[in-house]
Amino acid sequence: PGRSVSGSGRPQRRLRASGLPNNLTGRGFSRCRIAPPGPYTSVPSAPIGQNGAPVGARPSPQRLGVPRRQSSPEMIGRSTELSQLLGALESASLGSGGAQLIAGESGVGKTRLLMEFARTVRDRATVLAGACLDLIDGAPPYWPVTDALRGLPTGEEPSSPAGEPATLEALLPGEAARSATGRRAQVQLFGQVLELLLAASRRQPIVLMIEDLHWADRSTRDLLTFLVAGLRTSAVLFVGTYRTDALVPTHPLHAWLGELLRNRDAELVALTRLNEEEVRLQLT
Repeated sequence: PGRSVSGSGRPQRRLRASGLPNNLTGRGFSRCRIAPPGPYTSVPSAPIGQNGAPVGARPSPQRLGVPRRQSSPEMIGRSTELSQLLGALESASLGSGGAQLIAGESGVGKTRLLMEFARTVRDRATVLAGACLDLIDGAPPYWPVTDALRGLPTGEEPSSPAGEPATLEALLPGEAARSATGRRAQVQLFGQVLELLLAASRRQPIVLMIEDLHWADRSTRDLLTFLVAGLRTSAVLFVGTYRTDALVPTHPLHAWLGELLRNRDAELVALTRLNEEEVRLQLT
């Protein structure tokens, strides 16, 4: 329950949230569940006091002068996993691209490891980041890859068959992509995206990072399968994350992961919980 906030997308939808801004776009939806329009019960808002907080609300620790507990700015307990990612990028820079799949339960530190890796390599590689969306009606086709490719430097567009530069919108045309179900059209689209990455990697190694693969739709999984297979002799490294606790026995990602790992197109980076000493260091 909570105050309904109208989004600005097309078609018009409402977010069941409390106090959320009405201008959420792109990756901001990755943690929101979108429900179809329907009847909502109006809940009276609590009166606001002079301090800007609802009347009767308990003061925050900052208002009481109590500092909020913060975790260590240094990453704790993931040196082995970070070394594996760095080694994979080193191989990619020598022309042996590949894929690394970071797996772990919710909150175990997948994003933290990914951020530390990106921070470490930002002076030697172009990092492209995207994330899958958990939308009731489904995300746009290829959304996480589209989102990531927007981080490419300008001028990194491949050529179309007519010799003219192909824009990102032409490669991944949103709603138009839904109609490109023909095998020939799909292969052509996938080939253009691969060439886009390969062209960019000739200047500097590329790291393509996609989070939350457990929410990936069929079109995204197919595109990533094609890309990973074409990166073996390139300077491109794909790094993906997924939640192991989200994979029920019938989850479609099982087959996708099995194929990549069985063909040795990807390596697994399995994250476990920190031990007691590492947790203590994390909180100091």
